[in-house]
Order: sequence, then C-alpha cells, then structure tokens
Amino acid sequence: MFKNVTLDVLQKENTYTNLSDLLMKRAGVWDKHFGDISTRFVDDILNYNTCVPSALDYFWGKIFKISRNFKDENGNAFSLTDDQFREIIKIRAFGTRWQGDVLSMNEFLGDLFRDRGTVYMVDSQDMSTQIFVFAFQLEPWESYLFKTQDVLPRPAGIGTSIYELDPTKVFGFHNTEFQPFNQGTFWGGQA
Repeated sequence: MFKNVTLDVLQKENTYTNLSDLLMKRAGVWDKHFGDISTRFVDDILNYNTCVPSALDYFWGKIFKISRNFKDENGNAFSLTDDQFREIIKIRAFGTRWQGDVLSMNEFLGDLFRDRGTVYMVDSQDMSTQIFVFAFQLEPWESYLFKTQDVLPRPAGIGTSIYELDPTKVFGFHNTEFQPFNQGTFWGGQA
C-alpha cells in the first residue's frame, strides 16, 4: 500500500511540469552548441577533401609522411596551399590502395586531371613507366613534386618519367588532339 501512495504522489507532482518541453529545450541547446559531433568530426578531421587546414598538416600530413613545405633545387622555399596539399594527399591516399596496374593508375590520373586535360601512364616493359600530359602544362609545384619528390605512386623498383606534350606542335592521327600531316613533327622522346 505504501508503494501505491508513493507512485500516486510522484505522478501527481510530475503532471504539472512539462517534462517533454524541458527535454526539447535541452536538445535544442545541445544541437545549437554541439551539433552532430560525429558528422563534424568526419567532415573536419577524417575527410581530407573537407577537413580543416590543421587536420591536413597534423593528421593527414603525418599519416602520409609529407609536409606542405618544400625547398626546390635552388634552395627556394615554398609552401603548398590547402587545395594543392589536398591534391598531394589524394595522390598519396590512392598510392595506399593502388594495386600497381596501369589501368587503375590511368583511371586515377583521368579523374585527378579531368578538368585540365588528358594524362595517362604507359608501362614501357623495361622497369620504367612513362606519364604523358597533353593539352595543358603541369603547375610548377606539381612538376617539381612529381619529378623530384617521388609523390606519384609507382610499383617498387620502377622509374617514372613525365612528359608534357604540346598538341599544337606534335603530329598525331585523326580524332586526336595532335596536328595533321604537314602541320606537326613526330615526338622525339624528349620533354
């Protein structure tokens, strides 16, 4: 009997308070000041496409053992912007899951440079690969990092050469970006 009286008293006391309203206000304050913490954590830290600059440097840079600061062969220091550093991290991330085949590398290069022009890799079958860039020039920082800092993924023990070709000066065939007969010369193998 004592239990029933206690329950009745508690129910009567709480019927006059708006418990659901208090819970909704608490949830509103929580959402306003904290938001969805897991989504923010993924966006601000774990997604290298959207993360904050400090996460690029102190999380992704440490994971892939790369810095945004470099010195070129002349000793001039330069620092990559956030977008440039994201590109390098994207390349390094691809290298961790890449199986070493030319097809997946060409798909990756096509996706990476899709808004700029044509890029593809050729396996020379002599322990080297060649990457050809058509219709655009690599940025100076890209050219430096790709050619001297071994940023692009490659199979172990394989050398990679990068060639930037100007389609307005090189002979090609029908339905290519190159020049027709009497308008261009054959590419001689030199960049």
